[in-house]
Amino acid sequence: MPRCWPKLAHWPRILTRGRFWAGSAREILEGELQLHRSYLAEGTANPSAITLNYVNHLAASKRGYAELIAAILPCYWLYQDIGKRLASANHPEHPYKQWLVTYASEEFDLATERAIDMVRVAWKQADVDLRERMRLAFVRSSEHEVAFFDQARRNRVEFSTA
Repeated sequence: MPRCWPKLAHWPRILTRGRFWAGSAREILEGELQLHRSYLAEGTANPSAITLNYVNHLAASKRGYAELIAAILPCYWLYQDIGKRLASANHPEHPYKQWLVTYASEEFDLATERAIDMVRVAWKQADVDLRERMRLAFVRSSEHEVAFFDQARRNRVEFSTA
């Protein structure tokens, strides 16, 4: 039996995980961009330096599957938490109504739980060096998320919580 055959047993799991992340990417492209377009004026939006730094960090985290999913996880986890915390402020005229509906939904809860589980599995399978890269990727992404939301405060963007 060729040495590569035992690896074939892992493919269905890898494909299942890959489908999850690919589906998430598709949803981001379709859903997130639609949400963002609805808030942007006609013309070209220029991302802030904070946003570009975050995107560059994610691109640099692609050395391996485990490191990349650890870097992506704060996006799920923080948006779920923020969406849940602010959901009670939602109303039909709220400027971020659809954003709140999306991130406070049961569907997003399930996606977040699945992402967390996949990172936990990767963590358990990782050696000490990879775990440290995963930890750093997660922490840096969390810091980028905080900076991303803080720019609204610094730019005095109004967001009703009542």
